[in-house]
Amino acid sequence: MNSPGEQRLEHRLRRLHAGLDAAPGFEARLAARIAALGAPAASPAQQRARADALRRECEAALRGRLWNTLGAALALALGAVLMAQLFGATLAQQLQVLLGSAYSPALSLGTCIAVVGAGAFLAYRSWSGPAPRLLPA
Repeated sequence: MNSPGEQRLEHRLRRLHAGLDAAPGFEARLAARIAALGAPAASPAQQRARADALRRECEAALRGRLWNTLGAALALALGAVLMAQLFGATLAQQLQVLLGSAYSPALSLGTCIAVVGAGAFLAYRSWSGPAPRLLPA
């Protein structure tokens, strides 16, 4: 015989799961219920209108991100110019002392070429190929 605690648990679980449907054919019954609840199919014109509205929303969101990005880039550029104006001479002196005789124009040119080449490669890779689609065709 089950203990009183087990009996209480059994009673509670039976009460909680009393309305569950576990008979064979559950998937078919569920699919029929879902189909009965579904909205009527939209016409092609309604689907096109919805797709156009979604496309406009996506374009507006991307436009907003573009302006945010441009504003941040402008702020960074302005900050760099101001820092160069304020601390340019001191920074040049510090770099000249730091580099001393180890400075090599060929090394600087090579570094610049490598950085610009890597940036160009990454930009080409991100821009090549078809543009990503926001909505299915």
